[in-house]
Amino acid sequence: MQAAVDYVANLGGGTVEIAAGRYTLRHPLNLRSHVRVIGVPGKTVLVIAPGRKTRLAKDVAKGSTEITLDDAAGFELGDAVALEDKAGHGFEVTAATLVAKLGPKTFRLGQPAESDYLITRGAEAKHAISGIAAINVKNAAVIGVTIEGNHGTAGSEYLGGCRGAGIYLSGCDQVLVSHCVVRKYNGDAISFQQQCTGVTVEHCLCEDNFNAGLHPGSGSRDCIVRKNMVRNNGYVGLFVCVGVRKVLFEDNNIAGNGGCG
Repeated sequence: MQAAVDYVANLGGGTVEIAAGRYTLRHPLNLRSHVRVIGVPGKTVLVIAPGRKTRLAKDVAKGSTEITLDDAAGFELGDAVALEDKAGHGFEVTAATLVAKLGPKTFRLGQPAESDYLITRGAEAKHAISGIAAINVKNAAVIGVTIEGNHGTAGSEYLGGCRGAGIYLSGCDQVLVSHCVVRKYNGDAISFQQQCTGVTVEHCLCEDNFNAGLHPGSGSRDCIVRKNMVRNNGYVGLFVCVGVRKVLFEDNNIAGNGGCG
């Protein structure tokens, strides 16, 4: 699927259709600019693989692209991982990819560390991933895709909405998320962060996720969130975070969530 999305993006844009079926992910499907990803509603299901967590064996400095794990069992090249320690959360978490193996327990990251991660502060690496991720993407869409998380199953690891979600957008412009389902994700269902503009989330179902249902945040503006069903999530149904402005929330059904609606 990722090869198809990248191929179409390199052609200048187009549509990738994902047939009905269940597809297990160890890394998010990364959306690209000018690409529409279209599934069969209710039948194209991207399943989050079981999680895994281990301590870091060495400190990691901000900007570093190398990590050494205390126990590398269950971590594979191409896996997405999250780095964190007890000193930080939110945007201080690093979401990265294991792109090379440098030793039995040492890997190179595809993205530099966002912060320092110290053994004395309980630094750890988690195999915790978004289902679909769009980073600095323009003029794209995700339509008719279901994300099935692993919340409540053995090995499930939490990933906060600043760095991940069932469907996660960061720094995007003019992206449509429509007729999608996110359920049982160990974090937020749909999150758009880092000054997203022109995002539309409509006709989506967010249910039984661990944290928030919908999470617009971090200065996002000029967006539309309408006609979504947000129910039975563990925290709030709609979490409007810092700096959000000029966002229209219209005709959403928000009920039965663990915190305020």
